Amino acid sequence: MNNHRIDRENVILVPGNHDMKFADETGSFIDYTKPECKQGYENLYKEIYGLEPNQFCAIGRKFLLKNKLPIEVVGLNSCCLQQEYKHFAGMGFVGEEQLKMVENGMGWTDPDPKSRGYSYRILVLHHHLFPVERTQEPQKDYSYSTCLDAGLISSFIEKHKINLVIHGHKH
Repeated sequence: MNNHRIDRENVILVPGNHDMKFADETGSFIDYTKPECKQGYENLYKEIYGLEPNQFCAIGRKFLLKNKLPIEVVGLNSCCLQQEYKHFAGMGFVGEEQLKMVENGMGWTDPDPKSRGYSYRILVLHHHLFPVERTQEPQKDYSYSTCLDAGLISSFIEKHKINLVIHGHKH
């Protein structure tokens, strides 16, 4: 990272579906991404941060701007489900377990919003929470780009008063 003059403490890295390798075999049911399919992304994460990623490859950071405004940024892995060639590729999923881990890791467990003070909260993920095209024609073997658990993630956003959501799967 130093070759590009970017401080790794100021980088939030989230995986996209092209960062997770397709499974070598086709399963009879949809499963979580296998460890060997995440290995390339995990190696990149280790190279950038010098740390092992958590089981979800999620990240959270807290910053204090010069004007004393606290910023909290969470990067979710929306690529938690196994991808197989022409089967389930490109659909997003985060899962309740990852959201609980982030909630605990960021210290967002106190139900009283007054106790946390004010911080500007940003959530970053690869897949869309809502469709971004006015309409899409249904197609066989087509992968749509939204999160299957968008409602769960939306509830998480509302519960934790997240101010900004950044996502961008659309090619």
